[in-house]
Amino acid sequence: MSAMEVDDLLNGRGMGLARAAELSGYPGPRHVLDLAGELSLSEPVARETQAIFERMQVAAKKIGAEIVALESELGRAFIERTIDAPTVDARTREIAGREGELRAVHLRAHVELTALLSPQQIAAYNALRGYAVEPLEAQGAPREASPHEQHHAGP
Repeated sequence: MSAMEVDDLLNGRGMGLARAAELSGYPGPRHVLDLAGELSLSEPVARETQAIFERMQVAAKKIGAEIVALESELGRAFIERTIDAPTVDARTREIAGREGELRAVHLRAHVELTALLSPQQIAAYNALRGYAVEPLEAQGAPREASPHEQHHAGP
């Protein structure tokens, strides 16, 4: 692992793990805190955003440290030439599992935070971050028919 990767993992940084959320209109807590003034966050929302960020950081740092340790063990096994195919399989599965947990920590924080923000704040966030979030149907995703459309749909 590079020194930057280790530093990012040990410090709970996102490293693009929540890109799916970020680019789909689910703001991230660190960036919302950085843009609190521009987003006109109320004091209660700012406090809860900080709490979400702190919970995310605690969990991300713990998992990040586990990933660094597991990667170190894997690297050491190669250096010492004690590695074999079953060990590669077991260790990489374990690392991948932790990486999945880390990504989920970051994604959950985006989901939790989005529930706190108004549609106007989310739109402002997207604009400030340079994102053009389109409605799902504009992205080619199917949308559900409205109750009015369902009522008037033929059999």
